Amino acid sequence: MRFERTIGGILTFCPISLDLRGKNLLIVGGGKLALRELNRLVEFGALIDIVAPRIISEMQETIHIVGKSIRLHSRSFGDQDREAIKNKTYILALAVSDNQIENEAIISTAREHGCPVYDAIAVEKSDFLLPALLKRGHLKISVSTDGISHALEKSLLRRIEAALQPELDKYHIFLNTMVERLETISNSKEFDNTARARIQNSLENSEELWNAVERHKFEEAQAIIDRVFEESGTAVGT
Repeated sequence: MRFERTIGGILTFCPISLDLRGKNLLIVGGGKLALRELNRLVEFGALIDIVAPRIISEMQETIHIVGKSIRLHSRSFGDQDREAIKNKTYILALAVSDNQIENEAIISTAREHGCPVYDAIAVEKSDFLLPALLKRGHLKISVSTDGISHALEKSLLRRIEAALQPELDKYHIFLNTMVERLETISNSKEFDNTARARIQNSLENSEELWNAVERHKFEEAQAIIDRVFEESGTAVGT
């Protein structure tokens, strides 16, 4: 079966979530495009190398605030960066230099050595994109236009945030409660792997829980979660 990667000649990208904690990323560029992508990545625990002979002041401020997880190399992309990509140092590379010739060199090196790469100027050459993101703890709402219009992405996110503003904090608190309960069973000897799987399956497939959240009845949803845990605990004890 053959799958088309384009619609009307424009690439389509699959939204995906990645664990970036402790992973090495390469950003080549120090201008506004590089800053935009850096700001989308800094919250997720990645170790970011920035390669650029000069950077804008806003990027310098971000580096100062974030600290040791960002390393600035004040130079152009060169042999040592090619060697790092060849040695699989980076899981992602972002070619966001204002110099497209330099971007082409990054893309060529990354492709040669199997490192997924993003080109902010020529999106059709990219292996991945970073969507516009609205984040409240574990709650993330992202909007992507496959790199066609960042302005539309930002506009839609603002409208979504405005529409959901009264409920976002409630959703956030609800999710945090679920996380706390799931951490409890992960650390408890009372629940074996079967019990943990049963609880997660019950929570994920509970029509009753879905309906309570849909109606913004978070206390009712919490009671359903408590009942699932109690029933699973009883099952383990029998």
